[in-house]
Amino acid sequence: MSAPTADASRTCLEVDLTAPSIGIVPEGFAQPTENQEHYHKNLHMHESLMVCQTSKGWCARVCCGCEPKQEFRVHERASGKQGKQVFHILEETGCCTRCCCGGNRNWSMQMNLGDTMSGTQPLLQFERPLRCPMSCGKCCCCHQEVQVFSADDDGNAKDPLGNVKETCWCCVPQFKINTPDGKTEFLLRQPTCCGGACVNYCDQGQGCCCSCRIPFYVYLSDMGLHASKGGTLSLDDQVGEITKVWGGMRNEVLSADKFECTFPATSDPASKARLLAATLMINQLFFEGQYDEAMQKKKEEEAAKKAAQKAKK
Repeated sequence: MSAPTADASRTCLEVDLTAPSIGIVPEGFAQPTENQEHYHKNLHMHESLMVCQTSKGWCARVCCGCEPKQEFRVHERASGKQGKQVFHILEETGCCTRCCCGGNRNWSMQMNLGDTMSGTQPLLQFERPLRCPMSCGKCCCCHQEVQVFSADDDGNAKDPLGNVKETCWCCVPQFKINTPDGKTEFLLRQPTCCGGACVNYCDQGQGCCCSCRIPFYVYLSDMGLHASKGGTLSLDDQVGEITKVWGGMRNEVLSADKFECTFPATSDPASKARLLAATLMINQLFFEGQYDEAMQKKKEEEAAKKAAQKAKK
């Protein structure tokens, strides 16, 4: 492993991926404890990952209207291209909760090493408590949240690694990424325009309003404080990003979303685990609900049509 080089703005880590990864932690990062070792040694080498949702359970969703268990394949990402699968994530929520609560449900997800959940090493556990739907001006006890824990060998939540939590917002949703001691590490929000009052949907459009890329930028906490007071943030201020990308016609129709997750250069394995939790939250809040809204609108239209036919009779 090469020694890290640094300049005044950021730290770049060069990792020899051909060397054994067991127990290796880059200089400057805390050595893992026994409970942290598995996720530490498997996350520290990745500067960027591709999180790809599968179309698991689409038939039950279309035919029965019941939300299926969410499943994700996490791939390496190098030079902007998707590589081999390195992690697997699966929701562990009961059928009754998924059918009754839909996209607003609480859920648990487990991330394992490898391309399957069967017989592989558990790394992380994600927990989403039951909360009110995302909206502006809510009280602090109702904010959306995803908590992340290291996992023991049986897949149970062990040590808390922090959380991702919705903040009080007015025009543009924003989230804080917090360490286990409650300190805000990063701020997550979409790019804005009009002095920070509106989401800039053309930010990565290269002059086109529809680029099929929907970014959520990661900023340091002090930059987030500036933004929360009405300041504006430029692309030069961001340290990472989570971007929803076009996954192909089939995947988009089946709500199998795809995300590019680029980690800040100074992030340690625990920070990367929190950003993976943020990716799962973004998918749930901004993209899973689209199908629910479409189905609800369809039901309302059918009910209105039946009511109109009954009135004519």
